Amino acid sequence: MQVGKTTARAMRWLADTETFYILQHFEHVCNLCNQSQQVFSLHTPDVFMGPFSYQISTAGFSRLQTAEDIQLFPQTNDLSIDGLLFEAQDATHWEARPDWSNFTPERAVGISHKLQTLVEQRMHRLHQAIVADDHAIIGQIATQLAGLGAGLTPAGDDVLMGTIFALHVLKWDQAVINLIGESTIKRTASLSAAFLNAAVLGEAVEPWHDIVAGKPNALESLLSIGSSSGKDAWTGFTACFQALHRKQ
Repeated sequence: MQVGKTTARAMRWLADTETFYILQHFEHVCNLCNQSQQVFSLHTPDVFMGPFSYQISTAGFSRLQTAEDIQLFPQTNDLSIDGLLFEAQDATHWEARPDWSNFTPERAVGISHKLQTLVEQRMHRLHQAIVADDHAIIGQIATQLAGLGAGLTPAGDDVLMGTIFALHVLKWDQAVINLIGESTIKRTASLSAAFLNAAVLGEAVEPWHDIVAGKPNALESLLSIGSSSGKDAWTGFTACFQALHRKQ
């Protein structure tokens, strides 16, 4: 069977992986983690594309029960599930980094969403430190936000991700973006760390691409992610954008 879409990061994962285990397994997505704690997302077309996506058919995905059902073929970037081969040779390449320069300021509209008090306080302190270009405080507060909250991607991490995306839009100093990544990636869980690592390079899940492109209902798609992950990330994005855009 043919792989639908995949990303450069997913292809690198296949090439580099020696051992792996299932990190999470849900109805339409299975996240794998390898010996280097790098994440690979095997999912159906029902799930938004993301930085480490490998999209296959729903029928093929339904065959997956345990890690033993999966066999990797790194030389060809293929894999099989319960003996059913998925070939990546003609898969569509999905570029994980949107063109952030296409985002226009009028789209940075806040929403009615209440963050956890501690997350909100630290978010504003982080943005103030970025405005002041105080690298010591940026690193300190980013560290305090990492892993803060519950869920697969805690609220603190989602806010950090939104903040990083705002910095990409504003063409902020990459050293600041790297500092946030270095201060957080090793202080949170594997899935959240993978998303933050990708965010540092400007890579984002599909709804962010649609927001940047100005597509209808794109924000609604983002806000629908998780119980509050999309809302937390958008709140971090708009708060950072508004705080820094005024200073440019």
